[in-house]
Amino acid sequence: MSPVTVRDFEKIKGLSDLRAARDGKHAVFCVTHADIGENRYKSHLELLDIETGETRPLTAGDGQGFVFSDDGESVIFPALRSEADKKAVESGEELTVFYRLPLGGGEAREAFRIEAQVKKIESLGGGKWLVSHLCDLSRPDLCGLKPEKRAQVLARWKKESEEFHVVDELPFWYDGRGYVNKKRTRLSVFNELTGALSPLTAPVMDVGAYVLSPDKKRVVFAGNDVKGWRITDQGLYSVMLPDGETETLIPLGGQDFDKLLFWKGQLVIAGSIGGEKMNLDSFKLYTYDEKSRGMTLLLDPDEELGASVTCESGMGGDPMRVVGEDVYLVTGCEYQGRLSAWKPGETALRRLSPEGLCVLSFEQAGDRLLAIGFSGAGLQEVYDITGGQMRRLTAVNQGTFEGVPEAEPLSFVNSDGVRIDGWVLKPAGYQKGVRYPAVLSIHGGPRGAYCGTFSHEMQVLAARGFFVFFCNPRGSATRGNEFAQVAGRWGTIDYDDIMAFTDEVLRAFPDIDEKRVGVTGGSYGGFMTNWIIGHTDRFAAAATCRSITYMTGFSGVSDLGSWVDMHEQGGLPWDGEDRLRARSPLMSLDKAKTPTLIIHSFEDHRCTLPEACGLYQALIAHGVETRMVLFYGESHGLSRNGQPKHRVRRLEEIAGWFDSHLK
Repeated sequence: MSPVTVRDFEKIKGLSDLRAARDGKHAVFCVTHADIGENRYKSHLELLDIETGETRPLTAGDGQGFVFSDDGESVIFPALRSEADKKAVESGEELTVFYRLPLGGGEAREAFRIEAQVKKIESLGGGKWLVSHLCDLSRPDLCGLKPEKRAQVLARWKKESEEFHVVDELPFWYDGRGYVNKKRTRLSVFNELTGALSPLTAPVMDVGAYVLSPDKKRVVFAGNDVKGWRITDQGLYSVMLPDGETETLIPLGGQDFDKLLFWKGQLVIAGSIGGEKMNLDSFKLYTYDEKSRGMTLLLDPDEELGASVTCESGMGGDPMRVVGEDVYLVTGCEYQGRLSAWKPGETALRRLSPEGLCVLSFEQAGDRLLAIGFSGAGLQEVYDITGGQMRRLTAVNQGTFEGVPEAEPLSFVNSDGVRIDGWVLKPAGYQKGVRYPAVLSIHGGPRGAYCGTFSHEMQVLAARGFFVFFCNPRGSATRGNEFAQVAGRWGTIDYDDIMAFTDEVLRAFPDIDEKRVGVTGGSYGGFMTNWIIGHTDRFAAAATCRSITYMTGFSGVSDLGSWVDMHEQGGLPWDGEDRLRARSPLMSLDKAKTPTLIIHSFEDHRCTLPEACGLYQALIAHGVETRMVLFYGESHGLSRNGQPKHRVRRLEEIAGWFDSHLK
């Protein structure tokens, strides 16, 4: 196996949208990968024979967000295949075109088109669809206008929106989505026979989780009637189909609803109430009582809904749904995504997935239980996990990186008696007795979690002759609420855990040259990197990505700033400035000596550009060797879903920085 290179991430395929065909013998899933040459991401659909594991392409391109037709004989997926449609969308038209493709093969033909930016569709039968779509309240009403006039009005509105933004909500922008002022998610019913799109929810309502009742006669949804400040609070509402009035089930009052579903006619809710989730990512399970109009707590699993682990090309998936008599759900626990079963009345989750498999999403196909996940240091595949056994069905990523080093686990108990888990990746071609440089990597979050699986970035560093080591300090996900609680303590116990882990690694691996150790991290990991260089000079180089530098300024400009400062740092600037300053890496950079590379994006609305500029200025002012690389057209997710060419340059910068300072 040749060493892993910077460009090799385009070989990695992400799997998503796993859905069983009606015959129970086949399933369809989406495959996505980066194409550096074309500087974009490509997707296509694969048809899987569950018995044999054989797959064949259904589409040459497109496919994300597909559904099955009512007869189960075709897939319906969104795509822009004509130049006219592409130009219309580029000009600002709201349009989503759906194509129909028979499972048996043949050409995809246009099924219908919806004049909206559709996020999801669900069949209501009879050619009608429940549609979740974006709604921009600032757009002019184009209904009834002739095409020429429509184009003129739209062009004028688009020009104005490019020249200035009117802001009267907070947050007014959101990372990866740009300006979100007056933009909502709305529910409507679409009739493919008439082409009519009939709204179900009010224009001002921003819809979150929702569920269609089994009889398809009503929709229950979580939402927020946005007025000025967009808070995380949600109400619960019900609307009868096809065009009934909305009824308030639970008014706004501190709730957060992650997932809704019906179990034997009973509404089951995954979420939290009373602000109890503010500092944590765990959830609780409730039922809603139609008579008392209240929620009853049924289960508190002390776990996160969803896998909650850092992995290559993780595409996510529906973490919870009813299967037969049970509710199936994926939770993050001990650095794995676990699939479990539960039903109202039970006091614990029943685990379904086998040990050693990290489940990202699942599907029931006839009498077979399928999952997208990964095992050990492998990449994503589709597995048959019926009966708790594990049989790999696909080979989409098999053989891509055979023979590369695998991360070795290293755990210890810290001075507070808390177990800290981590991993160490040896350099490619490692020889005992040779002295090597090393890099400490810190995950984002802080409610992220490493799990020791394949990491392209870490493998690139290992291929260049570095040890790479990483851990889950207190504040990380998948270890329960108590372990995750670091609100108001960023840079304290988490910093202590990371430094103690570094000491443990140096003791366990004496071939690491302690004078040639670097540190890197992104987002919260970038915050921690900035914190580290202001509190110790033990590292010979640092690379900080999409980081936070000054908490007081972070509050007003980040899409999550006010929320983070209130609930993570203990107060907003006017009522907690001392706390925010104390938790700001900027205030300790007068002690910094570590040569530092800064990577940031112009359109990062999570950790905004001023964070990087403030860091750069402070380091230069204090005589620290510093290099800053800023990327146009990128958001907070540059390292995961940025333009492929930018991802190449980012990783070349990081690897080159450590090459020049640690070797």
